[in-house]
Amino acid sequence: MRDIFLALQHIAQSYGIRQIAEYLGTKPEGLRKKLNPNDDSHQVTLAEFLHISSITGKPDALLAIAAELGYVCIKAHKATNETSMAQMCFLTMMLELGQSKGDLSGAIKSGMSDNRICMRDARDIKAAVYEMQCDLAQIEQAIDECFNNEKQGSRK
Repeated sequence: MRDIFLALQHIAQSYGIRQIAEYLGTKPEGLRKKLNPNDDSHQVTLAEFLHISSITGKPDALLAIAAELGYVCIKAHKATNETSMAQMCFLTMMLELGQSKGDLSGAIKSGMSDNRICMRDARDIKAAVYEMQCDLAQIEQAIDECFNNEKQGSRK
């Protein structure tokens, strides 16, 4: 549970506690108390959690919740009306996957440079793993869409 609060704290600090508090209609001090894992007197509500995640665009806290429950979250890319996932270039997707693999390797190499992995290194490695999972999910989604479109085309 502590990781969830730490993720929310990290998001709030990187985005700005004052800006988030203003958006939520609360005082920065009140938000700090809610984000403090050592203070049980105030808790972040589900609505506040969703607002913080949506205005910052950072999934860290959601990923922490999923990890707490033994799950992994992967961002689903929605197709637009103009372009479908099937129309996206597989070469581009594979290049993005290769870049993610490079980012992951770089994060691990950087983390191991002093023969130990600290909390920041672990966070960087987890972020690189998440990006790679997103790229893989996007490729899987495109493949599924290709076969769905092929099935629909054969019915006509």
